[in-house]
Amino acid sequence: MIARLLRLLVCAAACGAAFAPGAPLSAQQQPDVQSRNVQGNVWLITAGGVNIAVQVGSDGVLVVDTGTAAVAEKILGEIRRLAGDKTIRRRILREIVVHRLAGRR
Repeated sequence: MIARLLRLLVCAAACGAAFAPGAPLSAQQQPDVQSRNVQGNVWLITAGGVNIAVQVGSDGVLVVDTGTAAVAEKILGEIRRLAGDKTIRRRILREIVVHRLAGRR
């Protein structure tokens, strides 16, 4: 069951590029944050060229990728909106990209 959820989350994050604009973010841009329900309690959050998969469970939240510093507050706000008062319990980083590490907390 957990392996299936992880595959679904990684697939959602990887396939999210189809929903996000391809242009890189500039420092002045404030991208809109959008969330789409993938299946059940799995969500794909997009902001500019950033894709984050989120699974909201009974004991907390699992986040695949974390976004960039430029959109970190907006992403956290959207996670709070989806998850309510549940805590982020786990973060999975699919790749190490220096400009994305700043969004990790």
